[in-house]
Amino acid sequence: MVSRRTLLYAAVIFILAFISRSIIFLRVGFPTGDAGQFASFVREFQLNGGLVPATNVLYYPGSTYIYPPLIFLGISAFNLMLGHFLTLPVSASLYELFYLAIIISSIQALFLAFYFRKFQNRVEFLLAAGMLVLFDASLYEMSWGGYPDIIATFFLIVMLYFIDKRSENKRWLLYASVLFIVIAYTHDLTYFYALLVVACIIIFDLLRRNFRSALMVFMLLIVGGVAGSIWWIPRIHFVLGAATITMATGTGLFTEVGNTAVLFQAVPFMIPILFLALVELFASLKRGNFEPIDSFSIALIASASGLFFIFYDPTLTGRMMLFSYTMLMIIVLKNIGVIRKSGIYRNSRILRRNRLVTFTILFLMIMAPVQILFASNTVSYYSSGDFQYSSSLIQYGETHFSNSTILAPNIGTFIAAQDSAKVIIYTGFVVGTLQVQERNAGLSIILASTSQSSLYNISKYNIGYVIVQSSILNTTIYGQHVIFPTPYYRLVGIFDSYYVYKVVGT
Repeated sequence: MVSRRTLLYAAVIFILAFISRSIIFLRVGFPTGDAGQFASFVREFQLNGGLVPATNVLYYPGSTYIYPPLIFLGISAFNLMLGHFLTLPVSASLYELFYLAIIISSIQALFLAFYFRKFQNRVEFLLAAGMLVLFDASLYEMSWGGYPDIIATFFLIVMLYFIDKRSENKRWLLYASVLFIVIAYTHDLTYFYALLVVACIIIFDLLRRNFRSALMVFMLLIVGGVAGSIWWIPRIHFVLGAATITMATGTGLFTEVGNTAVLFQAVPFMIPILFLALVELFASLKRGNFEPIDSFSIALIASASGLFFIFYDPTLTGRMMLFSYTMLMIIVLKNIGVIRKSGIYRNSRILRRNRLVTFTILFLMIMAPVQILFASNTVSYYSSGDFQYSSSLIQYGETHFSNSTILAPNIGTFIAAQDSAKVIIYTGFVVGTLQVQERNAGLSIILASTSQSSLYNISKYNIGYVIVQSSILNTTIYGQHVIFPTPYYRLVGIFDSYYVYKVVGT
């Protein structure tokens, strides 16, 4: 039976993780980054009767629906069911996705804390729990709306936990197989990374001549491969097309997030884990031995494959490095006891046994506001500039955007999700061939609004409104002056930093 103390620890860890992941949005008060895109997928499913659409109706109309659908299927089915009893607000799916990610991330902190507990003493458990609450990658990922990534990463961590039990019993294979299937339909990059990790574990077992274990893990790889193939093989044309699109082609003229900005956002909150990793390395060297290689260590090694894409696609490299950080965090916190065993702080007055709890609590109390500040600033970044949200524009769109396609920057994802409007977005990164074509057509309209090609694209894609940020209006971009003159366009409103033009003649 679970003790009251254990239940208390579990409640405290979950509540603190939930608060830390929520409080960083207080200044903004709204889900940020890619949240609108994922909410638009939920709306696509709802318009399709709760089924996976073959093509998008709202998000780049006519393009192939490609994103693994499990999360959106679940939320759309839930909303369609609730719709029989009450009228949901248009922003419901945004907050459902947002809080689902926060809950899963908080459960991950709880799961890992109690997984590590059997390797640690009381002080180490306290430190590890605090680090999981404050230094998990999800604090950064929440800011740019990486909800499917956060959720799938938790499933991957639990799957690796079960794979580590492959020498104990056979039940691990069933649990890991279910999780692999769930990952395949939750997040694309996490799924392909999971395939690589499982393949590396098979190689590791073969090198150890543990052929029975390798065979069992190979069976897991088959299950995961089949699950992913069912989704991706019918969409292989999209995959092949996306593979040939370079970073420059996918991004277009407007880069929403620079690599420098990402580094300055992501690196600061990782520093304590990286420092702790160096201390553990020193402690292990002093002891003369290292902890055994486990599935998380193999996953860390596999994540280094992201470096192969550093010149071709730095964004993909960055996303893979987030996996690296997560696996490193798990390894470091799981093996934090090596510092105690090495005795490197035995003669330190500050870190004597009776002072260690106080020192640990003080460290966490100092780092908590620092981490919250870092994450809060990142949230602010992903709610400003190209990511600025405008409730007044969304409200205007409810009564004006239903009969034509809207050409918009990133806020177009929220317009699609909340106004059920067809939208072509001319900023951000896209990889689908048709999406790139539509985005480029939109860019031609932005840069040369009255050219023959622009007027043709307006007619071809049934563009009814053009939304432009004030920062690019009346400026010269690539030799083109961004203006929307009469009699082709009419300014119908200014909403925060957005100018909205109605197309009145082609």
